[in-house]
Amino acid sequence: MKTKQLYLLVIFLLTPFFFNTFAQSPPGQATLGYFNLEVEEGQQCLTDAQRADINAMLDANIQMLKDEGRLLYNEASKPDLVQFGWPVKTADDVNYNQIWGTSNYVDHQSGSGLLDYFCQQKTYNGHKGTDIYLWPFWWYAMDHFQGENIAAADGQIILKQDGNYDRRCAMGAYVWNAIYVQHADGSVAWYGHMKEGSLTSKGVGDTVVRGEFLGNVGSSGSSTGPHLHFEVYAANAALIDPFAGECNSRNDESWWDEQMSHDVPKLNAVLTHSAPPVFPECPQQETPNLKDYFEVGEVPLLAVYLTDQQPGSVLNLKVIRPDGSNQYDWDLELTDYYQLSYWYWSLTPDMTGNWKWQVTYQGETVTHDYFVGTMGTAESEVKNLQVFPNPANDFINLQSTEKIVKAQIFDTQGRLINNISNASGIERMNIKSLPAGVYILNVIDGKKNTSTVKFVKK
Repeated sequence: MKTKQLYLLVIFLLTPFFFNTFAQSPPGQATLGYFNLEVEEGQQCLTDAQRADINAMLDANIQMLKDEGRLLYNEASKPDLVQFGWPVKTADDVNYNQIWGTSNYVDHQSGSGLLDYFCQQKTYNGHKGTDIYLWPFWWYAMDHFQGENIAAADGQIILKQDGNYDRRCAMGAYVWNAIYVQHADGSVAWYGHMKEGSLTSKGVGDTVVRGEFLGNVGSSGSSTGPHLHFEVYAANAALIDPFAGECNSRNDESWWDEQMSHDVPKLNAVLTHSAPPVFPECPQQETPNLKDYFEVGEVPLLAVYLTDQQPGSVLNLKVIRPDGSNQYDWDLELTDYYQLSYWYWSLTPDMTGNWKWQVTYQGETVTHDYFVGTMGTAESEVKNLQVFPNPANDFINLQSTEKIVKAQIFDTQGRLINNISNASGIERMNIKSLPAGVYILNVIDGKKNTSTVKFVKK
């Protein structure tokens, strides 16, 4: 019961720019890639037999907890309604604006028709939950634990399923990895398709609080790609659609404390690459070709990743030089709807230093830093810069005439590993977690001078 990138048709279209005539626009064309997510007709992520097995296990565990005096749900003192927070988040160490989008809602149309809570068709036949996918780079994100399933509300774990294969690319009678949480009002939330072995160490009977980590987004069970299937039942075992809407025939009230819109046009990520990202056949991991450090003469690819791209909306894009001036500043009018889309441009920098790639969409601005310079230990612009010890074990120390206000560590592929800013000055960096190898350190002082040096982690 899933709705993912079932068929990943990556279509690259060379599309002309639309821009404000007063803005300085880059030459040439943009490259567009997009995916629209579908599920084969008649497929479900859980069979009727699997649902019956799950409900039997839930009933048995609830009775066990009740017999042991450990069941927290109390009919006599239950609240009228438990409201949810969003059940997927970006891992704390991932530098994306957002890592998810919503592909399907509960189907409210009996029979062969499709009808979601908003009286549209963002669902598939018989779907009983909300599907939340990862973007950008769903398999890469799954393999690097970048998308996290978190508790939508306080509750008690009443069932866990783990140990099942998590790289499914098709619908079928496969068993998923999942956690089931009962809330104070007796309702139960199902969190399905989790990554194998990623589930919380807490067990049946343990409590979780809203926002607590439950496991990583995966593609176990009947699934066509990494996503969370979030399904909710009231205390009387009636299926709930947590979204309130004119065509929600199951419940009148929203179960979200802040219900988001049906489509959520979002700027998921603003990134730089050494080459176009590669999207292979499912379930192979994508090759993002992420890079934030470029040698003089290299041409960065500047990319933006969107969910629910809306026709008639506009992206404002800026490429900002190290001296604060705009190399480019233009608008791109979006003419089509795509569930997932990405745009990229090859733009040649005309000076060295710390560049900014800044994108504004739907009133939100996201800025991504990248650096252009020469890797090595050539004379620095930062006066009397010393980086020691080099090689180093756990820490590197920074000293200069002017205080260092920003420090970035890149690997030799140019990918940003660590990024620290402190207006009061940076004198030491913790590198304990770095694997042994060669790295590039870029520092900026209070007068905006920049230096780049190599160092070795032992």
